[in-house]
This record gives sequence, C-alpha cells and structure tokens, in this order.
Amino acid sequence: MPAPISAHQGGSLPEQRMRADVRGLVQLAVIEASNRGANAVQAEHLLLALLFDRRNRAAAALAEAGLDYDAFTAALAAEREQSLRAAGVAPIPAERLVATGRRERPRWGTSAKQALAAGHRMSSTQRGHSMRHADVAAGILASALGTVPRALAYAGFDRSQLLQAVVSVAQEA
Repeated sequence: MPAPISAHQGGSLPEQRMRADVRGLVQLAVIEASNRGANAVQAEHLLLALLFDRRNRAAAALAEAGLDYDAFTAALAAEREQSLRAAGVAPIPAERLVATGRRERPRWGTSAKQALAAGHRMSSTQRGHSMRHADVAAGILASALGTVPRALAYAGFDRSQLLQAVVSVAQEA
C-alpha cells in the first residue's frame, strides 16, 4: 500500500493515497508551476505534468482526443489573452511574459487541491484503491470552473468528451 503524501510534497496538500508514479506527477506539477513563475500549483500545472509524461494511459487517451502538452500550452496562452481582453488589457507579447523560475517552492492552490481530492474520491469510491493518473485527470476535468475549463473551451475541446476518455481509462484494470 502506498504511503500517503505529506509535508514533503508541499505542506498543505491533503494527505491522500497515491501510487508512486502519481507522486512523481505531483512533483512534476510543482516543477511546472515553478518554471512558469507561479505562486501556487494549480490544476493547469497538474494537467501539464500529466500531459508531459506520455507514458501514462491517461495522457495517451487525451492525446488521442487531440489534447497533448503543446495543445494545452497553446490553450492556456489563448485563455490568458482572452482574460486580459475581458479586463480591457491589450495582450502582452509572449516574449515579455517569460517568467523567471521561482527559488521558493510554490504553495498548493485551491484548484489543484480540489482536483486531487476529486480524483481521490473517484479512485476510492469506484475501485477502493489508490489514485492513478487517470483519476487525477478525471479530477481536473470534472471541474466546470477555472482556468482549465476556460482554456479547453477557448481551444475548442469538449471537456466532457475528454473526461469520458479518462474515466474509461480509470475504470479499466
């Protein structure tokens, strides 16, 4: 049985049973957030980390539906541009948005905590075992609010179709 994650994973992340490979995904999300200069690890960083590691079946299912790391990165850029326009701010050229990597570890943001909690609920209630990549992906895609659903909508992805693809993977095995 995998050990629960705790303070060494970011301090305020709720303890949940995760397989070792999912703990690696969580650590990769921290690196994504740090490299992007984010103050907090959010659901989009979890999804980027999941899509970056193409060895997992959830990433393969999402790639089959057209969502890979590059497509989601482009979707996030489009979402940022749309959000700035909605606030009356002209989009800023991408080369000016290059963030300096953080020296401090980002904290856990609400959307990441909610996504991991939703993934944990799915894994424990449906199969009674520890969380896998597909559970994390389902937890991220289940939310109708926030940056991830907006970015996917702007890029023309059907979030419910993506969710169904990862739920199918989660129900296998």
